[in-house]
Amino acid sequence: MKSLNPSSTFFLLGILLSIAHGACAEIVFSETFDNYDRIFNNRRKADEKHYGLPRQGPKGSDEIWYGGRFEQPDNGTINQDLAVQEIGGSGNWSPVGRFEDEAGLLFDIGTGYRDITLSFDWRTYSADPCDHLVAGYYIGDLGFDDGPNRFRDFYADDFGGNHNAAVNWWDSEWTELVRGRNNCFMHESFTLPDTGKNKLWVAFWLDGGECDYGKIDNILVEATTAPDLIPEPATALLLGFAGILVSGIESCRKRFRY
Repeated sequence: MKSLNPSSTFFLLGILLSIAHGACAEIVFSETFDNYDRIFNNRRKADEKHYGLPRQGPKGSDEIWYGGRFEQPDNGTINQDLAVQEIGGSGNWSPVGRFEDEAGLLFDIGTGYRDITLSFDWRTYSADPCDHLVAGYYIGDLGFDDGPNRFRDFYADDFGGNHNAAVNWWDSEWTELVRGRNNCFMHESFTLPDTGKNKLWVAFWLDGGECDYGKIDNILVEATTAPDLIPEPATALLLGFAGILVSGIESCRKRFRY
């Protein structure tokens, strides 16, 4: 009987380990806000806005969004400082996410991913030199309510209105990816760290005042599922089966080779 080629052994093991480790990249989060075209009048001149969090559904966003306040605002509620705008401007005639006055939009990537990439388009509008769109990520629990009220005023609720404490929290606990102002849309792409048992949050906010705006569009997160970062019984069984299979193949090779 012809012996098994050693490469076959590693090929089979590779297939099993690929299954166990989720080797194929997948889209984890994707948002264009384009479904809002179904509720806007599309006259363009009006440039409608849907205030508050992007709502999920066939006539809204594709993903779940959260709202937060990062520093001291000038006026209004978080709900009033967030919107989906009919026209992004700067050559972008599609709906975009919008935020102002120290408020921003956030989403979570979840747990158990590796090889994470984040890409998005951003711009500012009517921003003074000291106003900047800011983007970054945080690993851990942000204390959001997963119910219908997905807002959190970090500045007031977590730091009691202490400006320096709120600034220090962003500077020390978050990893900042973008801070800038630009009247035209720019495309950015970043590699994010693996997630384990803790969620990875991404935030976009406007470090600036009332009526100065940050806008985002075409947000995309791709990643590889990594069950090994959060061990589960099914993964453990599959890895165990892989070991048994390889052991059996090696035993057959030794027994039947010439």
